[in-house]
Amino acid sequence: MKMMYCRKFKLRNCGRFLHVSSDFGSKYKTHTFLTSEALYAGLTRERTRKPKFVDVKSDKYDFFSTYDVGSYPIWFTPGLFIDDDEKQYLKKTGENSDTNTFNVLDEDYPGTGAGKKRKSSPTYGSMETVLPGKTLVTYGFSMDKSIMESYKTSSVYIMGKKRTMFQIKELSPIFECQQLDQGRIVPAQITQDDIKDFTEYTVHAITMRYLLVSGFHTKSVIGCHSDDFDFFYPIHLIPKVLKG
Repeated sequence: MKMMYCRKFKLRNCGRFLHVSSDFGSKYKTHTFLTSEALYAGLTRERTRKPKFVDVKSDKYDFFSTYDVGSYPIWFTPGLFIDDDEKQYLKKTGENSDTNTFNVLDEDYPGTGAGKKRKSSPTYGSMETVLPGKTLVTYGFSMDKSIMESYKTSSVYIMGKKRTMFQIKELSPIFECQQLDQGRIVPAQITQDDIKDFTEYTVHAITMRYLLVSGFHTKSVIGCHSDDFDFFYPIHLIPKVLKG
């Protein structure tokens, strides 16, 4: 594999953040992270998105057929919110998140122009969100150093399904990564079968598609060490178009 460069990103959410983890009875709960896919789409301003007709009934989720990652080869680890002391990942409390009620009397179904209008019946519930001004951390990596250099502090990006603005708060220097046999990885999106590749791990979140896990990974990783942070990430999770 060719030389890989990495950089640590700290961003702050400029508005309330919602990443739906459940919506039982219209009571929306939120995860406190952004996926790698959401970060790529947002932090590249969707410049590689392929135009296509969307058939809502038959459309299947396939990120790499929707985005041409190879034409702008960078990737991001899942971004997690951290606490005010930046010592651990955020646990929801009344100081960093809250719940608001909503009541919509009339709204359209989502669609591509062929949606049918909802009848006039109340839509109500509650919505949990992370309050503005919190810090989210992710690591970007690429074989193209110029892409890593293009990011600047104070730049603003729109990210997530609910389109929240995030501003780059702090950027680390750019480091060269090494390939190692194993290492303690930063949070990554893995399948249930991948758990066997860890000797110890922490599960940060669970979705229908993956587990969000950090811990000691026993197979090949890329990584770098600095005075401020250690970065290690499983090689098999790096998109093929980035590996050269």
